[in-house]
Amino acid sequence: MAFYVGAQNTSTTMSASSVGKVLQVQQTIKTDTASYYLSSSGTSMSYTSEIMTVSITPSNSNNKILVTGFLTVCGEYTDRINIRLLKNSGELGNASAAASGSHRRRGHANADIDNTRSMSTPICYLDTAGSTSAITYGYNAAQGSGGTGWLYINRQGSGFSDEANRFLATSVITAMEVAV
Repeated sequence: MAFYVGAQNTSTTMSASSVGKVLQVQQTIKTDTASYYLSSSGTSMSYTSEIMTVSITPSNSNNKILVTGFLTVCGEYTDRINIRLLKNSGELGNASAAASGSHRRRGHANADIDNTRSMSTPICYLDTAGSTSAITYGYNAAQGSGGTGWLYINRQGSGFSDEANRFLATSVITAMEVAV
């Protein structure tokens, strides 16, 4: 029996004896809040530094790394928030949308959320390790208001001081090595 996994239009065959064998799991949970003041325009956006990361050292360069989690975000305004998945501090290009025509902005996920609520945006990507050196996966984000504004992590924007009616949240990133 053969199973096929991989990026669009590609596949890797896994034998039945190795299917589902998770070799290790690493996870980071962000329980505090963070705020970033960022700018954006019609053609560019400034991104945060890495909001959170997880490191994993694969035992085989051909193994797959399943990166899952969620990032809880909110903008200062009713806003568009772009989230990128990073590998070793750079954008994981294969995990981002392809640019199309005048749509130059691309990322792994996005959120369009009212500034009085935060949104936990899911992340899921199957990567090929590519080496047996430590790999660091992480997230960064940008706000797309068309000017400057705040981007909040693990909290809502307005009404933050109304603790009786507002909630804090967490964000998570998990990396699992799967044998091929």
